[in-house]
Amino acid sequence: MVKGYKYSLQSVKNGKGNQYPIYKTGKVQHTIIDGFKFSVQRSKKKRFRWRCVKQRDGCKACFSTFNNFIYLINNEHNHRPLICRYKYEREFD
Repeated sequence: MVKGYKYSLQSVKNGKGNQYPIYKTGKVQHTIIDGFKFSVQRSKKKRFRWRCVKQRDGCKACFSTFNNFIYLINNEHNHRPLICRYKYEREFD
């Protein structure tokens, strides 16, 4: 559970069988994959396009889902994972 977020019963899944829960803050949906946080950029019926929350800082990482199954992904981030940032900063200092 992530503090400050409401957990929904939905999750996104990849081809390896991993499931990542979907969290909501107000109307915005988020998910966390390998420490990177994504939010829904746009949706159409059962298709969703997810973007890294650091897209305004130039990150191009994104993925698309259909029926909550990941079918297209660009996992190239230009930053460290957000969720593990404190741990990484302590290791590199």
